[in-house]
Amino acid sequence: METKTCSRCRETKTLDLFYTKLGKPTTWCKACTGADRAARWRRNHPEPAPWVMPTEKVCTKCGETKPLDQFHNRTAAKDGKQPACATCMTAWALAWNKANPEYHNQKAKEYAARHPGRKADIALRWRLGIPWGTYDSMFAAQGGKCAICGTTSTGKMNRLHVDHDGEGDAIRIRGLLCGPCNTGIGQLQHSKSILLAAIEYLERTTK
Repeated sequence: METKTCSRCRETKTLDLFYTKLGKPTTWCKACTGADRAARWRRNHPEPAPWVMPTEKVCTKCGETKPLDQFHNRTAAKDGKQPACATCMTAWALAWNKANPEYHNQKAKEYAARHPGRKADIALRWRLGIPWGTYDSMFAAQGGKCAICGTTSTGKMNRLHVDHDGEGDAIRIRGLLCGPCNTGIGQLQHSKSILLAAIEYLERTTK
């Protein structure tokens, strides 16, 4: 097998380890040629200085330099922050909402149509601490009827009322009631003695 000595590394290698030029092997082997090309490329393309996370940023709207904690997060940004500060973003959002009053109303209606009952479930969760799906399971368990009078009328909201007593962590869910029954026991202060007194009164005065 024919060989050749590289003029750079001075090693004798087979011809397949050399490039060819005009049908003849080059004076440098492939390894030396590649190393030289890489060195020349690095000289013309020096390593950039390492990027350091800034502690401040110039707001693109007000032009003021502010700490990064005064900017909302943005995953796609290199520094992880929005280009405008939180104050300017809030002002812009308020102005846009004022100029487009029907946008959020329309979005709320579309969401309610896609997720019927979700808004009421959210309100129950925050107001009474009821987990998701509790109302639906209670409604099914009661057969869709008021726990007192047995009516299936759910009123304008198309939902029965969640009857409860106590406050804070002591809240206890008792059942689902129609509007009149829920209002009735509320007006009678949720008191068993008053309710019994009312029953006795009705029996005594009703012919």
